[in-house]
Amino acid sequence: MLVRGKYGAEFREQAGRLVLSPTEDSDFLESSISLGLAVLWQTLKSEDISGFAQAANEFVSMLHSPRELTRCEGATGLEQLCNILGSNGEAKRGALEGSFQCARLALTPLLEGRPAECLSALWALMKLGQYCRLTLPEDLDLLERLCGLLKDSPPKMVREIAIMAIAAQPLVPRSECWQDVSFTLEESDARFESGDSSRRAASLVIAWYTRSFTDAGIALRIQLYFKQARGPYDARLYEILRHLGQEP
Repeated sequence: MLVRGKYGAEFREQAGRLVLSPTEDSDFLESSISLGLAVLWQTLKSEDISGFAQAANEFVSMLHSPRELTRCEGATGLEQLCNILGSNGEAKRGALEGSFQCARLALTPLLEGRPAECLSALWALMKLGQYCRLTLPEDLDLLERLCGLLKDSPPKMVREIAIMAIAAQPLVPRSECWQDVSFTLEESDARFESGDSSRRAASLVIAWYTRSFTDAGIALRIQLYFKQARGPYDARLYEILRHLGQEP
């Protein structure tokens, strides 16, 4: 494997430079994946629960580093760790629950960093949102910070990934923080009608928070979604239906 071989350190260093100074959104995504894979496979000592836990704890420690690149490495490493656990790692994910909770708390302040750090944190939060739950006050703090990103007219990729990261988090009560978020009917419908099931589901979660549709309109669109697709945010849509007094 290249990242563990003779040129592994050089590969990681180059990926890190590109993450910190991307020229286009696609460059950041490719560089972020490369950096995360290098960090993961250079940190992971064994592919068992003990090895995954040790790597997760090291990534969480990296999130507290004074160096921006090290914080980005911790975030991208966590994202790739989630990827390799995949949908069949329930027992492993359960063993890492405490580390994942610490990671979500440590990632939240990174949302206020420069674009590279913010995007690295968003990607990690999007993945971690599928694996663990926190108590309500902590979830509210995270959701409010994610909500704040949508208010500040961020770059297109930051807005896109923030929307996906919000949809991945456990549902919390709608609050006043969403009142000034610009998410129009047109944008919501455009996302809903796209061919990407993840984008469609995420649009419905955001529409519920921002009240872009009436509750009846959201419920109707969720029911239509479930007739056509399944995706990683289905649990959030089930929660919305239950809040609206309906069953899927």
